[in-house]
This record gives sequence, C-alpha cells and structure tokens, in this order.
Amino acid sequence: MDPLPNQERFQYQRAVCKALLDRVPDEETSVKTTERLVLMVVGAGHGPLVRASLQAAEETGRKLKFYAVEKNPNSVVTLHVSVNLDASIFIGVV
Repeated sequence: MDPLPNQERFQYQRAVCKALLDRVPDEETSVKTTERLVLMVVGAGHGPLVRASLQAAEETGRKLKFYAVEKNPNSVVTLHVSVNLDASIFIGVV
C-alpha cells in the first residue's frame, strides 16, 4: 500500500514541476538538450515520490539525472518492481 495519500503526491508532483520549469525555462530546453538536472529522492521507500518526480520530468519535458537513495534492500526490490522502468532509468544499490 502506498503510504503517501494521493493529494500529497499530487502536490509534490506539482512542486517538482514548478522547480524543473524554474531551473530550465522553456526557451532554454532546445539550447541545452544534453544538460540534465540532478534530482535525488533520499529515503525513497517504496517509490511514491520517485514516481511523482519521474512523472513531473515527463510532464515538463525536462531531462533528469535521477537518484533514488534507499537503505532498505527490500524497498529497493520494490522500487524495481513498482516504478515504471524504461531503458533510460536505472535503479541500483550502492
């Protein structure tokens, strides 16, 4: 079960969207196509903030270098399963 209520996740996603748009305005997205913002979710847990952050990046069209940091190995396994992974996203254990 997702411990983060939908309304809080939505607010977090909106905040990440605004931060991404603030850091790289629309007029700079075509100029800096290779530059990626770094976003870290420390204490990622089972992934609700990870999913919200990835959705915000997709919604805004911003490229991210994304880190999900979690100390619990069981949660890392859940992150692998629950986050919709594609070839550009890697979740590793450090």
